[in-house]
Amino acid sequence: MLFMPALANLRSSWRLFLWAAGFLCLPWMVMAHGFTGETRQNTSGPSATGLVPNRGQWPEEVIAHADLPGLRLFVQADGLRWVAYQNDGCHGGHTEKGLHGVDPSRNLRGHAWEQRFVGARAQRSTMQSADSLGYPVHYLRGSQPQNWAQDLYPVRELRFPDFYPGIDWVLHMDGEFKYEFHVSPGADPSQIRMQVRGVPQRLDASGRLIYTAEIGDYIEEAPVSWTLKADGYTKVPVASAWVQKKGNWQYQTGPYASDEVLVLDPRMIGATYSGSGVDNWGFTATYDNAGNMYLGGIAFGPGYPTTLGAFGFAPGQNQPSGNPNFYYDVALTKYSPNGGQVLFSTYLGGLGQERPSSLIFDENAQSLLVFGRTNSANFPITAGAYQPALSGSYDLFVTRLSSSGSLLASTYLGGSGAEGTNAVGTPFTTSSLQFNYGDDSRGEVVVAPNGDVLLVSNTQSANFPVTSVTGTLQAGFGGSMDGVVARLSPNLNQLLFSTYLGGGSMDATYAIKPGGGDTVFVAGATFSQTTFFPNHSRGYDLSHNGQADGYVMMMRTGNPPFSQPQLVSLTYCGTTSYDQNFLLERDNRGHIYVAGVSMGNINQSGTRWFQAGAKHYIQKYSPFLDSLYWSAPVGLPFLNGVPQSAGPALSLTAFLVDRCGKIYLSGWGGDLNSTFNSNIQTMRGLPITANALQPGTTGSDMYLLVLAPDADTLVYATYLGGSISEEHVDGGTSRFSPEGIVYHAVCAGCRGNSDFPVTSSAVYPFNQSTNCNALIFKLDLELVRPRAGIRMTPSDTNVCVGSPIRFENTGTTGSSVWWTIGTIGQPPVHSAQTSSTQYTFTTPGTYRVRLVVEGCQQFDTTFKTVVVTPPPVITKYPPPTSCPGDTVWLRVDSLDASGGLLSITWVADPFLLPGAPGLFRRRAVVSGTRWFYFDVISASGCVLRDSLRARTMAPKEVFGNDTLRWCWDRSQALQPLAGFRSYRWLSDVEITNQNQTVQNFSLLQPRWVYCRAYDDTCFHVDSVYLLPEITTTVSLGPDLFFCQQINRTLVPTGGVTYEWSDGSTGSTYNLSAGGSGFVWVIARDANGCRSLPDTLYYYEDPISAAISISPSDTAFAPQAVYFTNQFSANIDSVYWFFGDGNSSSSFNPVHSYTDTGTFYGYMLAFSTRSGCRDSIPFLLVVDTVVMDFPNAFLPETEGVNALFRSYTKNLRTLDFRVYDRWGQKIFETTNVDVLWDGTQGGKAVMPGTYVYTADGIGKNGADYFRKGLIHVVR
Repeated sequence: MLFMPALANLRSSWRLFLWAAGFLCLPWMVMAHGFTGETRQNTSGPSATGLVPNRGQWPEEVIAHADLPGLRLFVQADGLRWVAYQNDGCHGGHTEKGLHGVDPSRNLRGHAWEQRFVGARAQRSTMQSADSLGYPVHYLRGSQPQNWAQDLYPVRELRFPDFYPGIDWVLHMDGEFKYEFHVSPGADPSQIRMQVRGVPQRLDASGRLIYTAEIGDYIEEAPVSWTLKADGYTKVPVASAWVQKKGNWQYQTGPYASDEVLVLDPRMIGATYSGSGVDNWGFTATYDNAGNMYLGGIAFGPGYPTTLGAFGFAPGQNQPSGNPNFYYDVALTKYSPNGGQVLFSTYLGGLGQERPSSLIFDENAQSLLVFGRTNSANFPITAGAYQPALSGSYDLFVTRLSSSGSLLASTYLGGSGAEGTNAVGTPFTTSSLQFNYGDDSRGEVVVAPNGDVLLVSNTQSANFPVTSVTGTLQAGFGGSMDGVVARLSPNLNQLLFSTYLGGGSMDATYAIKPGGGDTVFVAGATFSQTTFFPNHSRGYDLSHNGQADGYVMMMRTGNPPFSQPQLVSLTYCGTTSYDQNFLLERDNRGHIYVAGVSMGNINQSGTRWFQAGAKHYIQKYSPFLDSLYWSAPVGLPFLNGVPQSAGPALSLTAFLVDRCGKIYLSGWGGDLNSTFNSNIQTMRGLPITANALQPGTTGSDMYLLVLAPDADTLVYATYLGGSISEEHVDGGTSRFSPEGIVYHAVCAGCRGNSDFPVTSSAVYPFNQSTNCNALIFKLDLELVRPRAGIRMTPSDTNVCVGSPIRFENTGTTGSSVWWTIGTIGQPPVHSAQTSSTQYTFTTPGTYRVRLVVEGCQQFDTTFKTVVVTPPPVITKYPPPTSCPGDTVWLRVDSLDASGGLLSITWVADPFLLPGAPGLFRRRAVVSGTRWFYFDVISASGCVLRDSLRARTMAPKEVFGNDTLRWCWDRSQALQPLAGFRSYRWLSDVEITNQNQTVQNFSLLQPRWVYCRAYDDTCFHVDSVYLLPEITTTVSLGPDLFFCQQINRTLVPTGGVTYEWSDGSTGSTYNLSAGGSGFVWVIARDANGCRSLPDTLYYYEDPISAAISISPSDTAFAPQAVYFTNQFSANIDSVYWFFGDGNSSSSFNPVHSYTDTGTFYGYMLAFSTRSGCRDSIPFLLVVDTVVMDFPNAFLPETEGVNALFRSYTKNLRTLDFRVYDRWGQKIFETTNVDVLWDGTQGGKAVMPGTYVYTADGIGKNGADYFRKGLIHVVR
């Protein structure tokens, strides 16, 4: 799901403009997140209201509206209308212009414009509201009550499901207005197209939309988007921007995981200047349980805005001579949750100098505790205070103010030296604990579980008030500067516990957190390498590591009367270089976290996200400080890819581990700090997430970092500051609420600037002094609190009885989800603990669906009202029982609440006769019992399906059996059952009298016979299957084949008696015959039913064997001999015996003889069906072909070698040639008997070697070739 912030298009409407002007005269304010303006006003105005639904107080096209300072907003179906106005006479307060400060002589100036989302549509019927403000508003216009709108409850959120397909539009109004788009997985965010009309617009270099109205510029901040993973807090940034296409502004995103939820950007709830007309610096901030903001700083003279009834003095009253700028008071202001209203504002101080270190709101006592230092002898102290008088150059003070700003209790706390300042040694170097600008005002006040006041600071007094020796850890001053821990009673009139914490060098304590029971945890830094509690024996790191070292300590302050305090455990936290622990946190499981600064090399361990080389660190320890779980160096800037690790970049100001375990850290950096301390590095290039509220920096800004539990990943990081001034904190610390909301003090706008981004609800949007103004901002990162949202499917909240409705949680996924559905005041009818649930409403009424989502020990609840309409009234007129096959009328009436007929639709049925589908009467053909269904649609659109039954009288049987069987060669009488008046026969066989009661049938094939009988009421049709059966069969077996004569006894199977073809009736038959013929037999069973005849044929089946052989007389080895079968067709198997020991069962075999000789063979032939056989012998002579020649002869001699002779046999032809060595033919003959006398042309050839070739064809038809040498010897 995707979120994108935006505005919308607004047509100029004089009617709307005049309404806005006629209701309120409000000063124009600045919106920083959403949209902002550039016009300055010096007066405050009322805070913004919630979103008020339209119930007739506005025109029909308006869905809801809201008021902001100087603005009126109207929500419409396709976007927003804005009316901005400014009256130079609207300055508020009690002036000579009138009670409300309106100068009627001044002009009311304004501008109206419209933002329209092209193609979108918000539906009132599906609108969901959440987070009611809890009070009603009323609109009583005119004298006609019907025009009044009363008891309208403003809400902080409106949701319009499927504003675009798959995209919800969510509007927020919590001091400032903001809207979001939630893009479901698979939906396309590029559908979102915005058209702005009525005001010029442009896109600046930072991606913001600038609307140039007649009374100033309005700025819509660049969109920020990310996906939200299933764990509910891990955010994956998604690049997003407005782009202009074809006259519209289109929302464009980078790639993102489409199965994840894409959600909103951080929400600046409130940011306002103090409104001081004199130089005013920001130190510390806190909050109360209502979300109100408290800002603490100092003011240099009269001009800080104060309220009636609040306690305070202005600096410089009866102050001693000298420069009044060296004297300043604490300046305190309480603001409404969105910074839109000052609830009280006061000075706090005497004739000297005061500065606050820490603020905290005591929820139990509903009062504000202010902790700091003063050198004023006349600082306001209440009667009975523990220390009523100033003791040294600077004392600590603790003051309790009521929620309205009145003084409840106040006391000094100090000795004869200086308290609350660590300006010892060489400030802003590693030789002093005053490392950063503003460090000399560090210290903290918190409230113990029992309401006692706990505080930590430092002292240079050897006589700082401590409790008795038996009741303190360290009764004596260690030297130079020590830390102090003190516990005061809630009314500040009793010191319950106090101790030094220090050795022989410089030591300081900055932070404190209550533990379980009477334990507390404190953190700080020490230069006392061997004298700072040297005998402690429990802790992760028991040894001082060198130079200044950070520490964290667990101590027992002792149960009342606090007589047994003790050091439980202590661990050092640093490197061998310079280290300080500035901030301390304890999570809901008791684990301890510290945040600090180091000039050494911080070891990383146990985390997946860290910045090696960074000079700030966050560490997590076990509840008793025995184990270091992990250590993460953080806050390393990069310039041009190069890490700036020579020194720290920030002065740390606030720290939190929220209910879910996420870790928040804030600080400031820049030129002001590096001017004092040369070790300070630039803050440019710190890690920033893509969804940062402010991704860039001037180099002197605030910085905020959020890590996942156990520093697993970087969740969020942003800068925050103006474009000109050097934002900083002048001392002290600020706070985060457990919900992850940042409440932070800033010294902003120095040199008379107003560039720090404030919200539209800011009571003081501008710096009123010529130098600095204290500023407080409240930033909700929306990382902790669960959000509940309900989506219905179907979406219409008017549902029908019997309709299954699915409810889904569209908010964040919490650790627990509870659904309840029921009517108010009654037990729920359905409950579930899943992210979605389904329920079918069975009873009409108005139901409230409640969804509660819990996450990290926080809850969010939302409701949806569902109206379940009753089903329509249906009157059914079942038709009377009829005869089978009759046509009947079906009749239904359905009325709405006013008695009018509703529409009806009959469900298709093959037995319904044709007719208009909406008719309340339809005809049907019925047999038996049949249900006909119809749908009735009520006036509210509910569809109710019902049915109407039509039935006929039960049919009667006409025949007793469904099938009638008999012997096929006989006739059969068929008689129906009695009890009918008349009968009518129906059949496909001829029936002579269809009305006759009994019918006779003679059939050879089965038939259906029908009869319709009448019983004085209905005709009843029945059928019977006539089945002439052959109940027995007879068989003589297979046909017979024989060689010449047969003599066999035939024995039939089947039947009891037999009738043979020759008229005999015996149980057997003697067959003696030659030639061919047949015999048949008929059998009867025991009931005399006859079979069909069976016939046996017999055949005389002699066989005759004959063969042919090729070659037929003589073969030549190895030559293939072909044996061919020429015997009669009834021979089905043969065996050949070739006379050489080989045989074959092939019908036409081919055999090769390898030996020569005369072979006697024979062939056997068989007929399987008759058993006859025959044989035939054969004789075959096998010879060979010979063609050989000698290799030498002696011509002109006596004897056999005198002539060259050939040796041939069975040679049919021969071509013989003789060649000399030069290839010349000297002799040739074709006579198979070669005789050469060694001459050529009658002359004797020379003795020597000659070559011959011989080509011959044997009598077997084969070719023969020889080539050799002839040696002629003479």
